Amino acid sequence: MYSESRSQFAQSIWQTHAFFPSASLKRVIPPSVAADRLQAASHFGIERINRKAERVRTMRVAHVSSTFYGGGVTELLTPLTLLMNAMGIETDWHLVQGTPSFFASTKKLHNSLQGERLEFSETECTVYEQVVFENATRLHLDDCDAVIVHDPQPLPLISHFSDREVPWLWQCHVDLSSPFAPVWQYLRGFVEQYDGVFSLPEYARDIAVNQHFVSPAIKNGPASEGSSASRATRLKSKGKRAREIPDEPSLGGLARSLDPI
Repeated sequence: MYSESRSQFAQSIWQTHAFFPSASLKRVIPPSVAADRLQAASHFGIERINRKAERVRTMRVAHVSSTFYGGGVTELLTPLTLLMNAMGIETDWHLVQGTPSFFASTKKLHNSLQGERLEFSETECTVYEQVVFENATRLHLDDCDAVIVHDPQPLPLISHFSDREVPWLWQCHVDLSSPFAPVWQYLRGFVEQYDGVFSLPEYARDIAVNQHFVSPAIKNGPASEGSSASRATRLKSKGKRAREIPDEPSLGGLARSLDPI
């Protein structure tokens, strides 16, 4: 049950991670202004998130990424998973393990998706898929109501859960606006096995799977004048179905506001 202690914990997470994610911002906002903004933003944000969370508070969600430390996805998931649990949504965070050759291969995929012309060899495909298969063997997700896989490193996991009965979503934090075509065609085969894809509007691709777009927010937080909540966003709808998630404090919006990409 949602309690006052949970509410206080959630507000603490919001204040610590969401509104001022970088020390540099603190130096440019006067302390008195910062305190007023922080109080208003945290109260408004937590109350709105709490109302939305009521609909999914009995769910259990699993996030899967490639590291607990460093990088934009970690900056996103650290407070998000804490906040979701504080709101009463049981949330796990699983890590894929791999060899140096695996991570060298996934780095190549990452760069190719962002437009570098890097050939992905058959040997690299084998390493990539074998390591993900080994991770799938260790993952037990039967009691989850939804699984969210982040970025290309664990992307092929879905191929090893053919008997899944819950939604699997892929959240892409990589710029897909102009990927290297051969690599994108290879990864697309995994992407289209998912029940939905979350990304930014400008990363939309022509794929046979539902796409949902979360507008970006810059690092000075969801309630600041420079954030995406204070400006219009542009969306080109592509693929089977495209839907833009509004700019407002929510679990998804908070997550995107923490993403430095």
